[in-house]
Amino acid sequence: MRLFVLLMTFLSLLVVLAGCSSSAKDTLPTPSLAPSASPMSLDPPTFTLAANAGKQRANTGAFYWQRQDNGLAAEINAPGIPLQKEPLVVKRGEQLKLEIGNGPAPDSIELKAYPKDGNHKPISTTNNAIDAFTPTTDPVTATTLGAGAESWTAELEPGDYFVWMKGTWPNPILPTRSRTVEYSFLIQVQ
Repeated sequence: MRLFVLLMTFLSLLVVLAGCSSSAKDTLPTPSLAPSASPMSLDPPTFTLAANAGKQRANTGAFYWQRQDNGLAAEINAPGIPLQKEPLVVKRGEQLKLEIGNGPAPDSIELKAYPKDGNHKPISTTNNAIDAFTPTTDPVTATTLGAGAESWTAELEPGDYFVWMKGTWPNPILPTRSRTVEYSFLIQVQ
């Protein structure tokens, strides 16, 4: 009897072990720390200003951006917008083209031009200070570009200017709060 119980226990153990083994096609994937998809970006669209002499990508300042697919949002408050190293050279009266990348065109763009003098200062960061556009004077010109407007005419006296733009997009996730992004360019009108 004892031999029978031992034999039955051994056979039961074999059945259990046989049920636990599987072929390669039935195995579960090994967990991995690598992401299965590209990381989600909360970066807003980019603006680039194109002139006859070249192009300049805008630096981004304060923004509120919300993804349409999953509702993730980011809000950045900035004390200023870092300066470009060199101004984009434009001729007085030249029509400048705005190129929008990494997203949809805004419904409207508020545009203001400020003289460079008096509208920049160092802003401290953790490791150093950067020179940034921080408006302290009145703009020399201001306008609003509507949906689909992709150009602006630089009707400015010769000199260096900051061109500040604020794009506004609808927000289908939270209709009471528009998505907004501030941009800055440095131009030299000749």
